[in-house]
Amino acid sequence: MKILIAGATGFIGKELIKKLDEKGHEIVVLTRNSETARFHIPIHCEIQQWDPENNPLSTNSLKDIDAVINLSGENIASSFWTDTQKRKLMDSRIMSVRRIVQAMEVMNTKPSVFISASAVGFYGNRKNEELQETSSAGEGFLSKVCQSWENEITESKKLGIRTVIFRLGMVLGHDGGALEKIMPAFKLGLGGKLGDGSQWMSWIHINDFADMIVYAIENPKINGIINAVSPNPVKNIEFTKTLGRMVKRPTILPVPGIALRVALRDLSDLLLYSQRVSADKICKSGFTFTYPKLENAFEEVIKHSFHEINTEQWVPQTIKETFSFFKEAKNLEK
Repeated sequence: MKILIAGATGFIGKELIKKLDEKGHEIVVLTRNSETARFHIPIHCEIQQWDPENNPLSTNSLKDIDAVINLSGENIASSFWTDTQKRKLMDSRIMSVRRIVQAMEVMNTKPSVFISASAVGFYGNRKNEELQETSSAGEGFLSKVCQSWENEITESKKLGIRTVIFRLGMVLGHDGGALEKIMPAFKLGLGGKLGDGSQWMSWIHINDFADMIVYAIENPKINGIINAVSPNPVKNIEFTKTLGRMVKRPTILPVPGIALRVALRDLSDLLLYSQRVSADKICKSGFTFTYPKLENAFEEVIKHSFHEINTEQWVPQTIKETFSFFKEAKNLEK
């Protein structure tokens, strides 16, 4: 299949591209900066420059495309949620989807499937309630973002395109995401529960989410909203103790909820909101998780973070030519 990806240079996109390439799919990447993308993307693929906030998407970009995947959007935790940042977070998600749908609308031959990320932030703060895809929307800024985002995505259904919305939990991986931010503190023995530690955390290993997207592309029965989370959510206190045990460090320094509220303001919602999200729908569809339990996921992530620095880049040379270049000492000089 020929697959178009918006947001391919991010944490999730790079993992997804590798899996699609392994499966033999042809990949087209939409990016704001084509030069930067060539450095970050680990395989050879077609790269097209596109700024969704200022330019429509050309229908030429969608020619002969079978599946469109949207992973674009400003990093939700990159800075404080000022009014300006809130507009960025909202607009970066809305405009990319709107431009894609507008381009698909005028095409005679449309892609067969449109897949886009959303987030479990849709549900708001729900304490111990088990949340299904049919559960109501919550309150707060994150929920508003997700509701607006999903409203734009579902416009593609009116075009007769199979539409899949993944409400994504916290993504665990060794090249970015939440663990990249918190792991240094845990390795120093400075980790601890957040607030009272009773809030539910719905998470997923990055490999499982990439596999889930591939599964949705290749299986026409996958449709509508899907909770992209592990079948085993945990409370924050269990998350904290498990991570501390895996890195062999104590976790005795709790962070009071009020301190987080003062320091991070609205951004603290990411850490203190409780979301016990069910994976029943995707499990019943036949999808199998490689990392269904937190300890297994941490084990894989920590194995890489302790022992391996790994980067990949495609170059337009054969293996023989590349080896010949690197075996020359002069080519290894700084």
